[in-house]
Amino acid sequence: MIWLPLTAGDDPSSVMGSHGWVRSTAHFEIVNDVAECDLRPLVARLEGTYNAIQRFAKAEGFGVASDPANQQTPLDPPLVRGEAAQRPKWGEARLPLKIILFNSQADFGKQLATFHIGANSVAGFYDQATNMAVFCNARDHDDVRRINGEIASLQEKFRAVAGLGAGDDGDVQSDAIENAINALRQQREDVIESYNRFTIQHEAAHQVLFNLGVHAFGTGNPPWLVEGLATQFEVPQANRQGNLNNVNQYRLTDFREAVGAVARNERISDAEIDALFRDERLISFDSLLTDRLFNRNDGAVNLRYAESWALVYFLAHEHSKGFHEYLQKVVTAAKDDGPGAGTSSKRDLDSFRASFGPIDEALQRRFVRFILKLPVRN
Repeated sequence: MIWLPLTAGDDPSSVMGSHGWVRSTAHFEIVNDVAECDLRPLVARLEGTYNAIQRFAKAEGFGVASDPANQQTPLDPPLVRGEAAQRPKWGEARLPLKIILFNSQADFGKQLATFHIGANSVAGFYDQATNMAVFCNARDHDDVRRINGEIASLQEKFRAVAGLGAGDDGDVQSDAIENAINALRQQREDVIESYNRFTIQHEAAHQVLFNLGVHAFGTGNPPWLVEGLATQFEVPQANRQGNLNNVNQYRLTDFREAVGAVARNERISDAEIDALFRDERLISFDSLLTDRLFNRNDGAVNLRYAESWALVYFLAHEHSKGFHEYLQKVVTAAKDDGPGAGTSSKRDLDSFRASFGPIDEALQRRFVRFILKLPVRN
């Protein structure tokens, strides 16, 4: 999810006040008030995401050969809309990339107000106007606090049962409570992992993709492509040649759930695939490629993300040459248009056709069959 346009917020180095500190890494500068034990795994995710996208960008022909990772500069003031001269040069990252990480979800919510975003609407975001990403510590997420409360309650109950002394009934109750506590602990880790993938890795991917020139700042990038690429990096992409090999099982699951019972069939007919698009269980390519209100809350947002992930993955694997040409064509046109320029549905569709051929039922059928053949792993 990308927020544009927005009014610039505070200087990131002053947001935390006296209790904040700055952690510098190879490619990021993280203003935070988080304990080192929580920050360390986040740093690994961020650097892993940056390196994977750098390999991908280089493979697709974007100018990222010079990486001044060891030439870090102090925190700069945030960009104000219209200060285009301060934006990164084309194909170069303006390093270090700036991130604000709040330990408290309450403090994170207050910061959202400076970006005119509702406190309950997002868990993190990347803002093009300031070229900053803003997050809160996943361990203070509302769902995590709720689970912690349930664990604490069960632990008190466990101590009370244990205090009754040994016995068959007491042992059974203790075992049941202990199993429930372990299940909640696993649920808590799953929530944290989901947040880290869908929010931190996703939004950091936006930040890196824009800064390495794969997308153009402040102009008509197709939302399906912007989100479809970011979702590729919600999972580690370790291929040294920059190929998008790893399947995002979260998005694949959403795609298969949208398809429904048909997804379980080894052989799916043309008529069944056509019905998926006709009945709007899947989004037609014409609609997906020209959708400019991508993040509207209409009940289909998860499907848009899943299908955008799937389409990027399909094109990168089955139409690799066309995909390379398309990425270059889209970003060059956006750069030529300049900041603030939009694009038209006709141009979006024409650009796609020029690289991949007709947007027809045959293409949609090949797409669905390819995605449904991908391996499903728990």
